[in-house]
Amino acid sequence: MNALIRIAIVFIFASLSSFSQVEVFSEASSNTYPRLKLAFDAINAGTHKGDITILLTGNTVEIEAAVLYASGTGSSFYSSIVIMPSGGGSRFVQGSFSSYKGVIHLDGADNVRIDGLRDNSNSLTIASMSNGTSVYFTGGATNNILTRCDIKGSITISGAGSATAGNGNEDNTISDCDIGPYGPALQYAVWGYGSLGRNNDNIKIINNRIHDYFVGDMISSGVYINENNSFWTIEGNYFFHTSAKTYTAGVSHSAIWIADGTFSYGHIIRGNIIGKSELIIQSTYELRGVAGSSFYGIYCNGAETYPSKIMNNTVNAISLSGSFTGMVLGLRFHAIYAQRGVDSICWNTIGSVASSTISVSNISTGPSSYIWHLCI
Repeated sequence: MNALIRIAIVFIFASLSSFSQVEVFSEASSNTYPRLKLAFDAINAGTHKGDITILLTGNTVEIEAAVLYASGTGSSFYSSIVIMPSGGGSRFVQGSFSSYKGVIHLDGADNVRIDGLRDNSNSLTIASMSNGTSVYFTGGATNNILTRCDIKGSITISGAGSATAGNGNEDNTISDCDIGPYGPALQYAVWGYGSLGRNNDNIKIINNRIHDYFVGDMISSGVYINENNSFWTIEGNYFFHTSAKTYTAGVSHSAIWIADGTFSYGHIIRGNIIGKSELIIQSTYELRGVAGSSFYGIYCNGAETYPSKIMNNTVNAISLSGSFTGMVLGLRFHAIYAQRGVDSICWNTIGSVASSTISVSNISTGPSSYIWHLCI
């Protein structure tokens, strides 16, 4: 009987271990959970306090969004949180929710580092299986880092959230990530929109691979910054596609789009490559247009109080065919278009990388004299 009991106990613990994909270590207590949401729920409830480490030892399918609130909300009390894969394998955190509900949702959370590591075979993929938002920053999320992860779906930085007062999302960094669609199409890879008086401020988008952000009948962009955003740094990123894209409506497509001429300002757009990179073999930028469609490498319409700067970017290996007319004077191709709110456009390279030229062919509409366009 004792032997049978021991065997049963071993079997029970083995079964529990197979369902415990998330390990949480903290100063107050440690525990295991089958999903990241349950680990976040425990932190929100104050079960784990102080400096917290979360190890992803297996894959999780989140039934509901994993929402982490600010320390001090309810019973929660933490100083920092590090989330990373463990065990020497590829880890997946995935779920299927509406476009505006992230698989991982930092709602006012501060000092969180999500690190995919990519060493010793450790890697982390965060995927929205509905091709919506994979990682969502809201409610004044501050001083968070998302790095070295594969993101399938968009990253959304929004002024909305549980907090109704205070600052917007500030000092968050997204670096060294691969950001693309879960399926064939993604409207925005990174999307920032703030709230009046609560800007998303000092956001850094650095050294990422951003690709396949295209929907044929909708405005689409790699990084789309809307109103109430200030002092973003978009630097050292690669923007490309892995296959030819075809418009089905007269819409605009861009790598970087800064909209709203009043409440978006002070951005630095520097050292990005739009088109083909010799470091990324599968990269291409072939677009097939219809009447009214247009392409912008970088578009900026910001406030003049704190002008933005566009420097050292490269736009190359863009191939356009079909019917392009564009929004401005019927122009077909816009490498850099600064409507207002820019005081420096310098040292940018357009179409001069060896064997990576810009091609415009078989265009059926629009003035032939407006193929290349750098506008200040």
